[in-house]
Amino acid sequence: TVAQGFLASYMAEAGIDDAGDIVVELWYNKGGANQEILEAVEAMWEENLGIDVRTVNVEFATYLDTLEGCNAIGGGGF
Repeated sequence: TVAQGFLASYMAEAGIDDAGDIVVELWYNKGGANQEILEAVEAMWEENLGIDVRTVNVEFATYLDTLEGCNAIGGGGF
């Protein structure tokens, strides 16, 4: 898949041999379908890419502070 190609390129560039060594945190705030969506993404990325994905529930204010500090890439659908 395209995602697997991107992952392989990244791993080669970064010198990573095992995709399981890559850890991605997906932060979400309560409300809407945020948790369900990110848990589905977590399952798909772990199954199809072999990376370690963790979903993390954070308070909305913390989520916004993190986005404003450019410490994350996040959705802007609110």
